[in-house]
Amino acid sequence: MANTKKKGDTKSASSSKAAAVTEHHHHDNPDQICNMRQFLKVHPFLSQLVRDDGILFECDGQAPAPSKDYGRLEITIDKVILRWWKITLRNVDGSMYPSEKKDSYEDFYYDEIARREVLRF
Repeated sequence: MANTKKKGDTKSASSSKAAAVTEHHHHDNPDQICNMRQFLKVHPFLSQLVRDDGILFECDGQAPAPSKDYGRLEITIDKVILRWWKITLRNVDGSMYPSEKKDSYEDFYYDEIARREVLRF
């Protein structure tokens, strides 16, 4: 079968690729916060993957040496929960004192201290 495309006719192929790239998403603002409940309504298949307790993601870890601090991050449908325990080796009352911070997605995005704590762990 003969190729009917002209040798110099690359404009149509490149313009269709450009159109696909420019149709990216409706939200061009990278700082836009996702409404997870609305997202799960639009994507019912993904809503089946959400656990019964509503946790989408969780992880934990220990801060790098010499610190012994421990942290845990949970992301639920509507909030971010950060828990951390400051651990000292001295025998002092309250040497292991837990802290917890619950933020909405937007509040967590702008909370420099909470984001720094996540990076430590």
